Amino acid sequence: MNNTTAINYDNLDLNGIIASLREANKLAQETTKQMKETDRLIKETDRQMKENAEQMRANAEQMKETDRRLDITSQRVDKLHQSVSQLNSMYTSNWGKLIEALAKPACLELFKNLGIGITQVYQEARKGEFPDGSMEVDVILCNTTVAVVVEVKTTCKVEDINYFLNQMDHFKTAFHPFANYTVYPAVAAIKYDEDSDKYAFRKGLFVLQSTGKDIFTLKVPQNKKIY
Repeated sequence: MNNTTAINYDNLDLNGIIASLREANKLAQETTKQMKETDRLIKETDRQMKENAEQMRANAEQMKETDRRLDITSQRVDKLHQSVSQLNSMYTSNWGKLIEALAKPACLELFKNLGIGITQVYQEARKGEFPDGSMEVDVILCNTTVAVVVEVKTTCKVEDINYFLNQMDHFKTAFHPFANYTVYPAVAAIKYDEDSDKYAFRKGLFVLQSTGKDIFTLKVPQNKKIY
């Protein structure tokens, strides 16, 4: 018996098969194209990630360099600030000494003309102690019964006057040789800010002001402050 099954080619849809094969081939080509594009995108992404990593490393190095420069700049600013502070301190100190040197002879002459018989500049202790603290004075002019204590400033402000007056409350305790003296407070400065000269004058202080080389003027308050 012959078991061979004959294929009836007449019943086959050859056009449909061919169309299906063409569609499959088209899909295969599209898939291959998409795979190539995906591979390209993966490679591009990998390249960008590498570039980003390099950029991040470069940025990190740049940040380190920036931090290093900022640290150096900060150190230089600190040193500059210290230098300026030292120069300012030297300037203020030297000016103060200069004003003291100019004020001493001027004060002697001015108070002598005023009728307050000051005869000498007190050259001994410039710093005195009292129970709750200590005080320093710039210039003390005196005779045997009267003393004038002069606060010397290059630039005088109202707070300087108040501080000086608070300190003067302790003067006779801090400076025992003048315990029984009549003591007058005075201020001498090249420049008076905040109308501190008028303020000092109202508070009863003698006010000395430099008007030129070796020249001081003296304003005498009506109600003299006396200790």
